[in-house]
Parts: sequence; C-alpha cells; structure tokens
Amino acid sequence: MSPTRGPRRHGTFRVVAAAIITAVIVGGAAGFGLEQWDSVRQAAQSPSATAPASPTTPVLGDAGAPLGTSVSLGGPAPALPPAPTVDQVAAAVVPTTVTVWTDIPDDVAGLRTRGAGTGIILTADGVVLTNNHVVSGSQSVSVTNPSTGTDYDAEVLGYDRTRDIAILQLARSGGAAVSGLPAAALGDAGELHVGQPVIALGNAGGTGSLITSPGTVTAFDQSIRATDSNGSTENLDGVIQIAADINPGDSGGPLVDMAGRVVGINTAKSESAQAEASGGRGYAVPIDDALGVARVVLGAVAAGPGNGGAQHGTVHVGPTAQLGVRVRSRAAEPPRGAVVMEIVPGSAASSTPLRAGDVVTALDGRRISGADDLSSAIDRHLPGDVVVLEWVDAAGAIQQAPVTLDEGLPG
Repeated sequence: MSPTRGPRRHGTFRVVAAAIITAVIVGGAAGFGLEQWDSVRQAAQSPSATAPASPTTPVLGDAGAPLGTSVSLGGPAPALPPAPTVDQVAAAVVPTTVTVWTDIPDDVAGLRTRGAGTGIILTADGVVLTNNHVVSGSQSVSVTNPSTGTDYDAEVLGYDRTRDIAILQLARSGGAAVSGLPAAALGDAGELHVGQPVIALGNAGGTGSLITSPGTVTAFDQSIRATDSNGSTENLDGVIQIAADINPGDSGGPLVDMAGRVVGINTAKSESAQAEASGGRGYAVPIDDALGVARVVLGAVAAGPGNGGAQHGTVHVGPTAQLGVRVRSRAAEPPRGAVVMEIVPGSAASSTPLRAGDVVTALDGRRISGADDLSSAIDRHLPGDVVVLEWVDAAGAIQQAPVTLDEGLPG
C-alpha cells in the first residue's frame, strides 16, 4: 500500500507539489490539503547559461531494440505571428491541454479524496502525459478538455516515480476509442537558456479552467526531494527552475516556449518567503525526460505482455501489483529490511502468517533493505504473480510463504 505524502519541512526552504487534493468526508463536509515537497539542495555553482543535455538510457525489449523508438508523439507547431504575446501563445496551447481529476480512497480516515491536476495531449488517439503524483493512489481518473467541454475516462498505462511522470490513455464513455484530438507541439528543453521567457499553463486551484503563468527560466539541473509522513523520500533530479507563479492544480501541465512548444512539465513550486516575494519559483521536468518515459510505456504496451514483464528500467508498465502492507525502513539494527506497520485486511499479505512488527527481508530471493526496496521489488511484478516472501518474525525466526500479489492503485 503506497503511503500518502504528508507535510514535512527541511530547513527554511520548502517545495510543494503543484497538485491539489480536496479531502471530502463521505456524505459530509470538506477539507483541503496539499502534497508538500522538500528541497534537497540548491545548485552549488551559478547556473549555466544553457540547459545540459538530458541523459537517456535506452530500455531494450526482448528483440534487443530500444522500446518505443518508432512511437510518434506530438503535433505541429502552432501558427503564431512574429513576436507573439503571452495570450496568443496560451490560446494556441490550450486546445492540447486537459484537466485531470482523480478519486483517491482513504479507508483509514473514512475520506474520499478528490484530486486535480493537468495533462498534455501527446497523440490524436488520446495518449496524455501528466505527473505521477497527480494520479498516484487513485481509484479512478477522468479527464476534461476545457476547450470542448468533453469528458473522458482515463487509464494509467504506466509511470516512472523517479521522474514523476505518468502516461494515460483516454476513452469515451462506455470505452469507445478516442480519435482526432489535437496533439501538443513538442520542443527541446536542451535548447533553453537562462532568462528565456516561458509560459506555464494549468488547472490552478482545481477550478477546471486553464490559467496562464508567464515567467522565465532561472536554472537547470536542480534536485528536489519529496518526503512523506513516514519518512520515505522520492528524489527528482535534473529539473528546470523557473520564475513563475506555479500553483496547486498546475501539476502535469505544459511549460511552453514563446513558439508554443512544450519544453517541460510543471511539477512543483517553492514556498520559501524569498520565492513568494519575487513572484514565485517553480520546477518542471524537462520534456525530453518525460517523452523518454512515454516511449518506453507505449513501446512496451505495443510489444505485449511478454516483453520483459512489468518493469523496464525505472518505468512500470501495466497494472500495479500490491502486497497489502504499510512499511517503514529499518537500518539502525539487524535485521535490516522493511518493518511491517500495518497489514491491509483481505489483502495478499493477510493470507500469510506475516504480522505487524515483522521485518520483510526478501521477496523472490531479492534482498530487501528498506521500504523503497520492497516497493521496487513488487514493481517488477504484475497482479496475479506468485512470489516468495521472506521475513523475520518477533521471535527472530526466519519465515517464508508464497503470496499471490493483488492489484493495487497506480503510482
């Protein structure tokens, strides 16, 4: 069971994931919260004048060729006048931008959580790019095209937590295929330079309307860390820093240049007083990194289920497997592993002798040294796979049991 991120602070600098979450007590009143992200570091040197090349590691399929190399993504550049205004660029980009809505269950608190974010149309048949944290843990995902008012159901095809990218496939009501959507023009983040004007678009505030936030590029190759209430962290490296007013709900939306080409995916904002006083500081995943994830996901989907399983490098493809435990890392004293804090009733783990307080040390022979290792090991599998779980019980005895993994929530 994926833990929900909670508020954490690190020093005096805080970064907030630019998604919006509204917790609604079923049948009653509403509350409001934000996923909160912390800064790991700021660049030690002055930022370079141009963006570094985005390193990519090809993921090979069974035939030995990189997955997704033949996948065609994006559409033509919009027709804009010379020296276009912000409004003219935004108007050209809006038709290729969608709002993303999620329902996230919280059985423990008895809440139904409603999430809002943004997405970018990559293909005419409804492939959409967004942030993983927008859809992570969602029971259902829907998408609206504000330009037409059309609503769609959405399936999470795959995701990469390390890059905070998820790929969706849209379908009409009843499962009918989508066609004829306008795809976004795609740029090259490597061509950006410090001081270059850019525009962020997104579902700011979860209103369902797309809001424009003009700004400039201020740095490259930044790193941020997401820390949840259980102490688990997720790092994002190589993100673009921008001076722009990124807001909750903007996550997954396009960061475009003045030619209307997507150069990044809006992901997070700083909440430092200095950033707020200067008009805002945001962070975006370079489009090149995001498209690398999209190509792996779409290539694996096209190749079929026999092409290397669920995990391709750091990219997970297909439904998410779940053991049904909430864990924390244990590294201070032996045995090292993932300490079981809670077992979900009726889950795969509940069918074993595993108990709260036990320490998971291996899954299918793969050593587990902490909570992240357990998540990574499960990510290599699909729901229905049978794995051998190994743990140390309260008496110090080593236990093993076969477990059939359940289907969990994405991300």
